[in-house]
Amino acid sequence: MGLIGGSLRSRSSDESSLSDPKAWLLDQLGGSKTKAGVRMDEYGALAISTVYACVNCRSEDLAKIPFKVYRRAGDGKVENPGHRVHWLLNRQANDDFVTGMGLRETMTTRGQLWGNGYAEIERGGDGRPLNLWFLESYAVTPRRTADGRIVYDVIRKDGSIDTIEAPDMLHLRGPGDGLVGWSVVKIARESLGLTAAQEQFASRLFGNGAKPAGFLTTAAKLDDKAQTRLKEWKDRVFSGIDNSHKVHILEQGLKFEAMTMPLEDAQFLQSRQFQVPEICRWFRMKPHKIGDMSGATNSNLESEALTYTGDCLQGWAARWEGEVWQKLFLNGERENMIAEHVMEGLLRGDIQSRYNAYKTGLQWGWLTINDIRRRENLNALPADIGDAHFFAQNMTIVKRVVDGTAPAPKQGTPNEPSPGGDPQNPEDPSARSNPAEAAKEAVETFRGFLLDGAGRLLHTEVDKARRALARGELSSWAASFYPGHAEHVRSWWRSPMETLEGYLLEQRVQVGDRFVDRVVEAIAARHVDESKSSLQSSTPPADVITGWAADRAQRFVDQLPELLAGVLAAA
Repeated sequence: MGLIGGSLRSRSSDESSLSDPKAWLLDQLGGSKTKAGVRMDEYGALAISTVYACVNCRSEDLAKIPFKVYRRAGDGKVENPGHRVHWLLNRQANDDFVTGMGLRETMTTRGQLWGNGYAEIERGGDGRPLNLWFLESYAVTPRRTADGRIVYDVIRKDGSIDTIEAPDMLHLRGPGDGLVGWSVVKIARESLGLTAAQEQFASRLFGNGAKPAGFLTTAAKLDDKAQTRLKEWKDRVFSGIDNSHKVHILEQGLKFEAMTMPLEDAQFLQSRQFQVPEICRWFRMKPHKIGDMSGATNSNLESEALTYTGDCLQGWAARWEGEVWQKLFLNGERENMIAEHVMEGLLRGDIQSRYNAYKTGLQWGWLTINDIRRRENLNALPADIGDAHFFAQNMTIVKRVVDGTAPAPKQGTPNEPSPGGDPQNPEDPSARSNPAEAAKEAVETFRGFLLDGAGRLLHTEVDKARRALARGELSSWAASFYPGHAEHVRSWWRSPMETLEGYLLEQRVQVGDRFVDRVVEAIAARHVDESKSSLQSSTPPADVITGWAADRAQRFVDQLPELLAGVLAAA
């Protein structure tokens, strides 16, 4: 049963005609009126800028991510760029020169609007996919046969109807009932209809010279001919933006009486602004990604950009990966082949954070130089150099320590200290003994990294402090906020201090037990005390609070060597 046939036959008891269509037929053919008075269907929704931006942002971002095919190899996987599925998804989807990105972008767009994106799979004699042919969502009707199979009725361009078996249909479903995805436009039609009605109202307002409508009044009685002439004259001289603010001459004692309704009374601008996040909620989109920066701040923008990948893209990426695995790989391939999106590029942070993460991975041996260069889109070094794994020389396997098979540390002569001396042994002549010098050197080595971390932490406080200042509650806010904020400060600085601890150990500095715990505790106590005191001592203007953060970050890094030296001296 086809799309039109099945739908019309199911309504045979409520017949309708095209000259006087009933509501169910308008729904089927694309849009009965919403309560706001406008018709709304999937194509009409795309005329709303927020809808278009939400759909286009996710579809384009997901389509431009490499969709790689891998072959399982033991516990790992090996990229297989020569596989036909890789070619279809990333290069050329069919013989009409539709690119893999074009097909994926279009299907994801249809999946978001109609709830379903379809592509017919053309196979060769060996069963392998040769082409993926995109199908319009409104022309496909999935159904379950009497014997439980899923098939798809497809209306071709010539009006004929073909039935395609499920294994030969790539079906990208959104949330739905399992057989089909639901159209978000149909579910959200009232919300979208309100937005469209507001746009039409604004257009008509400016079409009428940006003035509200009014009445032409006269004491004379006008016959039909005079009324028709008056209407034509009114449309000619008053309508359109080009006629706004012109002086017009009224005949026959006509007077114009304006019908006023201030836009602020109708909350016109506020209503239009509210519809942007409202539509973003329907499409689960981050507002800043479509140009709405009203809720963005310095402290949340980067984290929102990173969570965009997980919240907005990974769900649809998983739908693609599952459907490709089921439909495009042959039965004998599914055990060893997978297709995955490479999302790392969208999850990368700023360059300094990224390079510090690479440094950690390289030092502890789970990344090679070539692993890092590939992530940065750089050519690999020769294998004997770039594929080598490094490790910390003073580490060993725990089991070897328990078994007593760990090698003994090298011993130096009194006149020639060993370069691998034990920093935890105060009698080791190779250990450095000047805590202040070692602390200053460590902080200078990581100064940029530490400044960035301090600035990020303080920007969060600045945002909250400025809001409290606007409410006139800065002092009371500081008194209640900072005691609980200490735990966040300790957590924030733990990883950077672990990095400094590793550097000090490499420099053969005696750090003592629980070095990181003692350092972050001291940092948190000083940070909370100074922040609370400075904000409670006076009521600074908002711009001073912003500068306060930059000064505090600089002062923190300048004072850190002294704090570290004190902890080291007490070890």
